[in-house]
Amino acid sequence: MEKIKFQEVGGIKDILNAEGTILALRENDDPEGDAQKERLYIMGECDKKNLKVFTKVNNKALELFFQGRISIKELFLLRLDEPYVIEESLGGNAEIKQSYVFADQIFLDEILGDLRGVNQHYYSFCKNTRQHKDPFKEVLQIIDLFYYNGVNGPDSGVLLGKQWLSENKINEKPTV
Repeated sequence: MEKIKFQEVGGIKDILNAEGTILALRENDDPEGDAQKERLYIMGECDKKNLKVFTKVNNKALELFFQGRISIKELFLLRLDEPYVIEESLGGNAEIKQSYVFADQIFLDEILGDLRGVNQHYYSFCKNTRQHKDPFKEVLQIIDLFYYNGVNGPDSGVLLGKQWLSENKINEKPTV
């Protein structure tokens, strides 16, 4: 696989930071500018290992996290269908090794289990750690405007359940 170049999402720094990043949003710096690609990733840093873990994320998953309904680990578990991107710094010359990994139980325990704040929910972090006073306005509005990430994007051919039910008249009562 080709190496992904990650960049900060415009206007959004870290989501959680306590003397270093706990959770951040990153964008795949797609050179082709293909708006249909899923470009938005969540990035967490491991506590004991010198690793950064990336997985694709969308506005619905972030909304659940900001509502306090899912933990950091659960946020990462939502995309088990995709490979995780692992970055490892290789010494002082700033060379970064990137690997793509599908999760198995050992990966879940050893890597995702080592993410900083892994079992915490958004509001269990102190206010100084949370980098946005109103994440719904400061983060989700930007994502809703500029990122599709597979959630009913234009021409994606994928419908949300409610839309599919409506279009296929599933909820309508039969006329006799």
